Amino acid sequence: MAGKQFFKDRTMKVLQVNNYFSKEGGAENMMFRTAEILEKKGHQVFFFATDKQPFACENYKYSSYFPEFVSISNLSPFSAPFYVLRSIYNRDACSKLLKLLAKTKPDIVHLNNIAYQLTPSILSACENINIPVVMTLHNPYLMCPAVRLMINNRSYCIDELCTRGNPLPCLINRCSDRSIPRSIVAVAEFTIRKLINFAGRIDSFIVPSNDLKRLAINAGISQHKIYVINNFLDDRWFIDIPEPVKGSYFLYAGRLSYEKGVDIIIEALTRLPDNLEIKITGSGTEENRLKQIVKDRGLRNISFAGFKSEDELRQEYLKCIAVIQPTRGFETFGLSIAEAFACKRPAIGARLGGIPEVIDHNINGMIFDPENADELARCMNYIHSNTEQIKQMGENARKKAETFYTSEVFYNKLIDVYNIAMTSYKRVK
Repeated sequence: MAGKQFFKDRTMKVLQVNNYFSKEGGAENMMFRTAEILEKKGHQVFFFATDKQPFACENYKYSSYFPEFVSISNLSPFSAPFYVLRSIYNRDACSKLLKLLAKTKPDIVHLNNIAYQLTPSILSACENINIPVVMTLHNPYLMCPAVRLMINNRSYCIDELCTRGNPLPCLINRCSDRSIPRSIVAVAEFTIRKLINFAGRIDSFIVPSNDLKRLAINAGISQHKIYVINNFLDDRWFIDIPEPVKGSYFLYAGRLSYEKGVDIIIEALTRLPDNLEIKITGSGTEENRLKQIVKDRGLRNISFAGFKSEDELRQEYLKCIAVIQPTRGFETFGLSIAEAFACKRPAIGARLGGIPEVIDHNINGMIFDPENADELARCMNYIHSNTEQIKQMGENARKKAETFYTSEVFYNKLIDVYNIAMTSYKRVK
């Protein structure tokens, strides 16, 4: 393809940009996996982020260029107005990025999550150096002021009220953490981003699912600038995977936050026999509330296993019946589903965001309507009761992971996008 031909006889230098230089979230982990596959292919990768600790690797050579991370929880009443302005347009981040660009001279800049810390100000530095910019949308950041596409931060915004450019519903419904002050900041940031034509100044966008592409087009981004590249699993998920044993429990793997909908699993379990078990891995702000719900309901067939490393999580996949992804907020892709697929396990997921693009109903898993505990219970009961069919679902799941979610598939598509951005780049100083 065009991208492979362009970079056939040369390597390139890529600057990965993200708010945090850590592995604390999905976007961060995806950025580092992307950097790893690029470096394996011979390219040179640099990073730009805030100085929030802990870093993914100590003593990073260029960390002196990282701007200060500011936590809103540590602000005084006198410094809060400064933070609000800084969270919309961070001049220090722009200045330091300009110096790093001059030092490292990358061929292309790849943006990830930059909201409220690095901010859209960093585009000015890229334009000053005259360098093409690609951005991966890990969430509906450009379409929803509060990012999660949840109205009042409680339920999915079915009408997608702000996506076409009017952010006032976010303020009216207090969509950012159910807080008027935070919703004001979100609306202000969204409005400034529109005024400076942030999206129009990005050369190419990468989205992990077609549904996120749909949202981006509805928000006014040219469909010709948007490329769907599914998230991927590193090569370790495709080697030395033993045959899974007969599963003994359903598994949730992920962050314990309200939008993830773990309470919906608990509600579904009240409709199921006592011999059907669920294990919940992960940690987060909802952990104590979820444990209290389980206690109040008197449920003895649900357990909390806490945070798991990647190797530990792989063992959980191999021992479970199926993975459940019950989100009530927009899910861009559903990486835990792809991980389960690599381990020959089917998945049950909510019909929301990119999840139905990963799960093919009755082929490698099952889909249910968001927040419908009755329907989720029926899916769980069916999978628990149909051992042979579920084994075939697991085989189908593995084939899909091998076809779509490998590092090689991702890399080839990524290089094509880089090539398109660089060859069509026309900006001049």
